[in-house]
Parts: sequence; C-alpha cells; structure tokens
Amino acid sequence: MSAVPVVELEPNQSPVPLILADEAESETDAKSWGLTTSIGVPSGVELSLIYRPVFWLRGSAGAAYNGVSGGGQAGAAVGYFSAPFTPTLSVEAGTFAEGSAVALGQRFGADLSSVPAARRVGYQYGSAQLGLEFGWPQRFTFRIGAGLSYAHATLHDTQATLRSLSGDTRVVAGDLTLNAVLPSLTLGCVAYLL
Repeated sequence: MSAVPVVELEPNQSPVPLILADEAESETDAKSWGLTTSIGVPSGVELSLIYRPVFWLRGSAGAAYNGVSGGGQAGAAVGYFSAPFTPTLSVEAGTFAEGSAVALGQRFGADLSSVPAARRVGYQYGSAQLGLEFGWPQRFTFRIGAGLSYAHATLHDTQATLRSLSGDTRVVAGDLTLNAVLPSLTLGCVAYLL
C-alpha cells in the first residue's frame, strides 16, 4: 500500500482551490453566437440568429413562416444560461405578410375558396413567455415556453365575404380590425456555434 502524500501549509498560506471538470468551461468561455429554431403559436416556424452578450441575456432575430406567408421576428430572453436547467423569461415581436389561407384551409378540410377575406391574411404579434431550457448550456439546449400574445390583424374584403356567406347583396361593411390576447406556446432548440 502506498503512502498518501501530506502537504504542510505555512501559517498564512491557503490551499489551492480545486476546479472540477464541470466548472472548467465557465461563463466567460461561453459561446456568444448561434442559431435557434422553434415552432409555436402565434410565431409559426422560426429560424433565428442569436447573440448572447452576457451569460444571462440572449437576443434573437430571424425569419418565420406560419403556413400562409413568411415573416420575421425579433426577441430577447433572460435566464441563467450557464445552468443545465434554467427558467427563462422571453419577449418577442413579429409580423407576417399578407398571404392566401385558402391552401392552408384545404389541408385541414375547409374550403375557403369562396371566402374573399381568406385571400389576404397577415398579422403582427407581441409575446411574453415563461419557459424552461435544458441541455448543455454552452452548446445545445431544448426550450419550451408558454405565455400570452397580443395579436393585431386587419380583415380585408369584409363586405364581399359577408355578402358571399349570407347571400345578401345589401350588406355594407368595411375592413375590420381585429385585436386579441391569445395563449402563446413555443417548443424549440438552441445551438451555440461561435
């Protein structure tokens, strides 16, 4: 059996702290740039560039698609992004260009071809979510979030739509503005690259 070496310290000398393997990659070694992809409501499918200037703050901006048209989004999240499990608070704003919802309706068994308002669908939204991220925080994490969104849309061709649906040609209506507070859900992943 071999002897364990004994180190004697001088009276004013402190022991050298040990660095565990888990702590070898600290917040200062964290990668700052990456990509995130997610699917959600009302944000659609997103692919964004992310930047993390400090370990607790992350910004994002990118492209999105909601099944009708393309759009874009930008957002920010706060959380302890150096832990394997971290709660997050995120905000995001996005917009989708007007597009035809007729094909999307057909995918779900609804014939919207006779609904003029379905030919010009677009919206803007703002969301706030509480979430959870889990994984390897310096490389790759999964994320899930839920919260509330404020959505704004203009319903075009309202008069033609009401006349078509009711069969009454005497109906007179202008475009309608729709504002709503809706549930917001997101499921995605984050990959830090640089």
